Amino acid sequence: MPVELIERSLALEPRVPEARSIAQWPSVLYAEMLTWPDDLVLGLRLWEELCQQALDRGEEHVLAWFLAQLIPYECVAGAWDKALAYADQCGAVAAGQGPFEEAFALAGQALVEAHLGDEPATRRDAEEARRLAAPGSTLLAD
Repeated sequence: MPVELIERSLALEPRVPEARSIAQWPSVLYAEMLTWPDDLVLGLRLWEELCQQALDRGEEHVLAWFLAQLIPYECVAGAWDKALAYADQCGAVAAGQGPFEEAFALAGQALVEAHLGDEPATRRDAEEARRLAAPGSTLLAD
């Protein structure tokens, strides 16, 4: 990981919040980087902080994306209740934002349901996510 570069970026981050959406902050990249080598404790804590900052700033479109990032990491950590809670919250935030955001939330929900062994719910939510994302999206293509 380019530790020196991200550290320099994080040092400059206090200058960024007034000029950029939270989605463009160096902390977002850092949160992603922390989860690559499975530093889940620090990565999850940073994603949670970013969620709170997005909520505080009224950036709901970004909040849904951040919540969706938490879902698979909580699954990897085996924290099914937390993953399910984030999936529910992501779905609530994404509702009405558009089909892609709703599809992303449903895909997260299906991931948790699959880990919990709920095949009917997994298939239902995965199919709905696929249906919502199909127009113009290559993310969920066959």
